[in-house]
Amino acid sequence: MKLIEPQVLDKKEEENFTNFKLIHNNENIKGKKRLYMSATPKVFDVKGEERRKIEEENLIKIFDMNDEEIFGPKFFEYSFRKAIQEGYLSDYRIVAMELDKKEVQKELYEYLISKDSLDVDETTKLVGLGRLVKGEVYNESGNPLDLRIKSGIVFTSKIAKSNKIAEEFPKIFQEYFKTTPPAENKTHRWKDVCL
Repeated sequence: MKLIEPQVLDKKEEENFTNFKLIHNNENIKGKKRLYMSATPKVFDVKGEERRKIEEENLIKIFDMNDEEIFGPKFFEYSFRKAIQEGYLSDYRIVAMELDKKEVQKELYEYLISKDSLDVDETTKLVGLGRLVKGEVYNESGNPLDLRIKSGIVFTSKIAKSNKIAEEFPKIFQEYFKTTPPAENKTHRWKDVCL
């Protein structure tokens, strides 16, 4: 493997120089084959003339992992569905809830004006999580959904934010629902891993 020396680029060169181009240039990193692994492959359902038109109108180039000229053929694929069926991943259900932010602001006014509170958007999300934990999730007709939630994950981009959410969730739950969160719901703080 060749070490890549820092390069001084003019403005135009800098605009066209990306990590994608760097790694795919055999002058920088020599290789006959490149292995791509992704849990979220970039695949666009736009082909032919429609694709060319989008690229021209937006002055972009669409790189699609189905493009065998660039990425080569797939030699192995392990689908999410198969991983669930084989027991390597837990089955899941996506639940989209509609919450009234004004109602949350009204009910949690004292919390929201306190010094170290989360903002109203984050607080509203945690009220939604609380409703999920309590089983208060309804379909479009207003009928309760039987979700039987055993566990859940909240993704954050920073460890500090994860810690703050873990600290604030019980407070928000208590103040909004006027009860403590169920005892089996444990909050874990990941200090070494940021998801």
